[in-house]
Amino acid sequence: RVNNQVVLDYKNQFAHAWDGKESKPLSYHLGHWWAYAGEWIELEPGVPQEMEVILGEYSGGLFAAMVAVEVYGEEYPSAPSPQDNPVLPIFKTSVLTADQVDNVHEYMWEGHLDYASGPVFCDYDPAGKTADAPVPGSTVEPGDAETLPVDSESALRTWTLNAGKTVEAEYVNLFGGKVVLKGARGKVAKVPLTEFSPEDLYLIELLNPPELRMDFKKHTSNFKVLSNPTSTMPIPFAQTFAGGVVVRQQNMKNYPHPLRLEMYVILAEYDGDNFILFDRQVDTFRLTPENERRFEVVGNKSILRRYEYYGGAVRGEKYKGYMILVYDERGEIVAQNLSHDWLFDIRDKLLVFPVGRHFNKQGERVFPPSPPFSDHFWSMGTHDW
Repeated sequence: RVNNQVVLDYKNQFAHAWDGKESKPLSYHLGHWWAYAGEWIELEPGVPQEMEVILGEYSGGLFAAMVAVEVYGEEYPSAPSPQDNPVLPIFKTSVLTADQVDNVHEYMWEGHLDYASGPVFCDYDPAGKTADAPVPGSTVEPGDAETLPVDSESALRTWTLNAGKTVEAEYVNLFGGKVVLKGARGKVAKVPLTEFSPEDLYLIELLNPPELRMDFKKHTSNFKVLSNPTSTMPIPFAQTFAGGVVVRQQNMKNYPHPLRLEMYVILAEYDGDNFILFDRQVDTFRLTPENERRFEVVGNKSILRRYEYYGGAVRGEKYKGYMILVYDERGEIVAQNLSHDWLFDIRDKLLVFPVGRHFNKQGERVFPPSPPFSDHFWSMGTHDW
């Protein structure tokens, strides 16, 4: 109703709620049933109108509806055959965010409604308000480890000795209490640790991180799905799932500096070709005798689904892989464990990518897959008008 006048009565099962003409179906579908249109409404920009929407059904079970807007005189593109409906703008009271578009796109046939264009109906001043762009946006702080100003390069650098002498050389390794350095001309020298300045000793410690073992752990349990006994659809399967990681130091070496852990858990769809960032955990830790040089993280739990869509298509999410990275105070990766090499190439993007959203192998945000077209309900909705 607009201004207390009924303008659309969509297939009322009992009594007609308006004084005007009875609502009739159009020649095309929206979703699983015929599209219905109401009377034309005249609106003026900036002039508020009271609107009421009542939705309901009487048989039990799942219920969904969609409302589109048609502007008089506008021409709209057609959805791909066999749908053949005009792609009308979705009714909206603000510009849809990327997350809202994802939620609609996941359950709507492609080409049914236009998310981006068309009028926006609001009774407030939208000045200064912007919609979320459909790109990664939520920033995650890399950790709370104190970062000290050290030279992180392992190539030629100036080393300062306690006697005030300096040497230009590249760090090679630490062996038997001596630092192996290689000069610009390839000459190798072994310098005792006791001869280095405190600043260089700190860098040498960072250049010799502990040997780590990082095991990814899956925590799963079956989730009981209640089903409608009258339904002929297969019962969906659901599983409570969480990812975790156990970090263990493989030697007894003392390493007093903090480390930063990043864990990413990746899902894939049964019916798509992109991926979902299921979970991201970022934490700072130290490996000490008190914690037995061990650190463990269990991520957030959620439910993975597998269900059959009309026509037999399988939909839902499944575990795909993981990436575990450990950084030192310089921000240098000192250990890694990942299920797929291509994840390492997009690690910077995944650090700021919104959890729960879809991406491709290039780390770009993409839409979730739409369900496949099905005429299951269309054949039920055949009428002789």
